Amino acid sequence: MKAVLNAFDHQYYIRYRARFGEYPDYIGSFWLRWWYMRNLIIYSNIARLATEDDRILVIYGSSHNYLLKQFIRESGLFELEHIDRYLN
Repeated sequence: MKAVLNAFDHQYYIRYRARFGEYPDYIGSFWLRWWYMRNLIIYSNIARLATEDDRILVIYGSSHNYLLKQFIRESGLFELEHIDRYLN
C-alpha cells in the first residue's frame, strides 16, 4: 500500500500541478522544476556522503519518497532497502 500512496502522491504533481499556468508563466511547471531540483540536491548529498559498505538511513517527508527512491534506484550506486526489514 505504501508504494501505491507514494506513486499517487507523485502522480498528483504531474497530473495537476504541471498544468497550472500558461504562456509565459507556467507556474506549475516552474514549481515542478524546483521540486525535482530540490530532490536531486537531496539525492546528490546522500550520494556524496556515502562510502562503500555504508548503511544510510534517510528520513524525509513522504512527498520526497517517490523521487528519492527513483533517483537511488536509477543511479545503480546503492542497494535500496525498506526500514521495516530492520524494525520488525
